[in-house]
Amino acid sequence: MAAGIVWDFRTSNRANPQLTPVDGTASGLDLTAAGGATSGSNGADVFTISSSPASPRILHILTVSIDQCTAGAIITLRMYMKKRSTDTALTEFYNVEFIKDNSPDLLPLISGTLAVMSNLRIEMESDNVADNNVDVDYSYIRE
Repeated sequence: MAAGIVWDFRTSNRANPQLTPVDGTASGLDLTAAGGATSGSNGADVFTISSSPASPRILHILTVSIDQCTAGAIITLRMYMKKRSTDTALTEFYNVEFIKDNSPDLLPLISGTLAVMSNLRIEMESDNVADNNVDVDYSYIRE
């Protein structure tokens, strides 16, 4: 590609699959709720990306923002997905803590490619009681 030319994947007529950017906000989350997430862990569900083994979703990047959380709070992000397409329950495969203001506000949970054969659920928890009504922005690119 020549210098100065910007390629826009949203309008490209290339042979590769269409990539779709998705932006969202989960509003009013209580990140401190005891047992508030679907998994039964403390915190809240941020969002779920649904798919099926017959029609998997391909994600190329997934980011979550912690910019609305309280300074100094320990924020735990968890992701869940089925181990096998025949499983009925989702299994935690990501569980990482971040400290607000010591970590970047925009966290790349997936940086690369992930095939989602069932639901992919993202949960978030905060150790700060002030994080009981938080808006969480997220974005991802899917095929």
